[in-house]
Amino acid sequence: SPLLSRILTRGLSAGRVQSPALKLIVEREKEIEAFRPREYWTVTAHLGKDGQEFEAALVELNGEKLKKFSLGDAEATAQARDTLLAAMKEGASDDGPGVLTVANVKPTRAKRGPPPPFTTSTMQQAASRQLGMQAQRTMRVAQSLYEGVDTGSGAVGLITYMRTDSVQMAREAVQEIREYVAEKLGADFVPGSPRRYRTKTRNAQEAHEAIRPTSIARAPETLKSHLDSDQYRLYDIIWRRAVASQMSDALYDRVSAEFTPGTPSARVAETTPAGRFRATGNTLAHPGFLKVLARSADSRDKALPPLATGETLDVRELATEQHFTEPPPRYTEASLVKALEDHGIGRPSTYAETLRKIRDREYAVMEKRNFAPTQKGRMVADFLTRHFNDYVDYDFTAGMEESLDAVANGEKHWVPVMDEFWSHYSEQLTEKKRTLKGIEERPRRLLGEHPESGEPVYARLGPYGYFVQLGERTEDHRPPVATLREGLNYEDITLEQALELLRGPRLLGTDTATGQPVYAGSGRNGPYVQLGERGGEEKPKYASLTDGLSEESVTLEEALKLLSLPRELGPHPETGDTVYAGRGRFGPYVQLGERGKEKPKYASLPPEISPYTVTLDEAVGLLRLPRELGKHPDNGRPVYVGCGVKGPYVQIGKRGGKTRPRYIRLPKPHSVFTLTLEEALEVQPARRARRPAIREFEDGGIRILDGRYGPYVTDGSRNASVPREQDPAALSLEQCRELLKNARKKGSRKRPARR
Repeated sequence: SPLLSRILTRGLSAGRVQSPALKLIVEREKEIEAFRPREYWTVTAHLGKDGQEFEAALVELNGEKLKKFSLGDAEATAQARDTLLAAMKEGASDDGPGVLTVANVKPTRAKRGPPPPFTTSTMQQAASRQLGMQAQRTMRVAQSLYEGVDTGSGAVGLITYMRTDSVQMAREAVQEIREYVAEKLGADFVPGSPRRYRTKTRNAQEAHEAIRPTSIARAPETLKSHLDSDQYRLYDIIWRRAVASQMSDALYDRVSAEFTPGTPSARVAETTPAGRFRATGNTLAHPGFLKVLARSADSRDKALPPLATGETLDVRELATEQHFTEPPPRYTEASLVKALEDHGIGRPSTYAETLRKIRDREYAVMEKRNFAPTQKGRMVADFLTRHFNDYVDYDFTAGMEESLDAVANGEKHWVPVMDEFWSHYSEQLTEKKRTLKGIEERPRRLLGEHPESGEPVYARLGPYGYFVQLGERTEDHRPPVATLREGLNYEDITLEQALELLRGPRLLGTDTATGQPVYAGSGRNGPYVQLGERGGEEKPKYASLTDGLSEESVTLEEALKLLSLPRELGPHPETGDTVYAGRGRFGPYVQLGERGKEKPKYASLPPEISPYTVTLDEAVGLLRLPRELGKHPDNGRPVYVGCGVKGPYVQIGKRGGKTRPRYIRLPKPHSVFTLTLEEALEVQPARRARRPAIREFEDGGIRILDGRYGPYVTDGSRNASVPREQDPAALSLEQCRELLKNARKKGSRKRPARR
């Protein structure tokens, strides 16, 4: 890290896990930039039988199996289509494109097993994909579930330890799950013997069991009133994954049918058909673990109509479709954690912190939940790969993990392990400190010559990232430079793009109030407008362009409006400090006090108030937020109204308390200045509507409901599942009472919490 800071710029760091993770992000971005799409075509026959439509894809043409790029352009596809249409017409009527004959039908039974219970990394991946949670947030919520939540009778730990790479569960937990599933869903949802999983993670230590609920009897629905939104959602997927891991396979009935063009009588049996089409049908025969572990709808889960070999079907349409290959996707938090795990890099306890450091160091930013490397991140990754490639190599890092595990397990002594690493590393570090001497050691790429002066134009690496430079730097001469804006990169920038950057900011006009010129340009922090000249007596004033404005399109009037911020509103009536309105990277705000003195107080502006028109009274009101409205009538927690970067909100609960506050977005037309406690309580999200009862017995206070795991009878204190062979709507009051009599009371079966 000190060498990075000396050679490149201050504040940089490298790490045994952090640097390979950054290298993964940068290498993926280079793959995307180097990607060139490739064209290919597909041919599909649209068929129908007994009112059911389905599709069959062309898989063979003139006896040759089709590969992805066999039909690489429109011309080849058109020729293939003409050949197929001609063959389809053989023996068919004149109406329509023709017919296909069923060549064979192959029914099969397939099964799909459940995934194992969560490890730290798979929990982080699932939380990222399903809940949109970052790894650090996931671990924070999991920690709160592990430490304990007040469920009405004191704090209870709801999950086992959340930093683990094991997929094994305690024998008692496995048995509890099997009994729970058999009781709630039936014996056919429980496999004949307990499932045992083996970890596929390289270098797994398995010091703790998998992440699971401490008691399966605590179903998520029973805890919803005691958990905040994040806790409930994370506990829900942990509970489901643990239960599903000990359930039976999902069973599918699959049918694969192949078709050839034309009628059977029109083609000689020995001749090769002009083409071969294939259709597949997939229906869920038994849900198994999918009963608990919900999945998204799959277009492949579609049954084919009954088909018999030799029958012919009319082709409704023979469609061709153009496709292009797509570049590999950027890493999400989930896929990056999986890549690190696959390479054997890092540990469950380090993933969240590693991803946080990459963001905090601004080596990468999140764009639509994907990691996009910044120029700073590219600079660090390129430098380390060029000068310390051994130490950012994936196999080296994984091997180091194995050695450290061996030390932890007592298989190796730590001194030889560290000596082997340090002797080579310190020697290389000393050599790099001696030979790498500042700016001339930073990479540069010659782009060409300036068309007028003939001076060389370079793309270079500097303290703040990549830039372009006109001419050579000497002790007496500092050449013109321009920072690469986002979207341009060191490897691909052209001479024309560099010359455009070197022309400098665009003159928009003159500010009549000051007589200073106004420019629009682009720097390392993005596009901006500028009032005044660089190098003049007064330092220029800058303002970043807001959404919807670009360096090329911004006008003088728009620039002056942006440069008018921050503007002074007046003195605060209570403190006398000056109040300002401005715009920052988190949006428009008001500010109490001046920078450089005591830390100013800030407040975000709601969407309906502009920093250009906000009044002193409005600003003072916003600076008083969050405002306490009173106590919640149900739980006694304080209720506040405030305004954050995402707009106005209602807050239930105090920050820093035992239970995390709950936040609710405040909709229009409510105002943060006039909102009352009664109005705040009304904007709470409505509870999910209760499912209508199948049947109710008002005299006995008994209801028959349709629950997640099937119909059940309840009297408010006890539940009893309705046997499968009985129709719930036909149950009498006496039958319901008998079912409830045989059912145990809710909560009567207690198990000690396991951690």
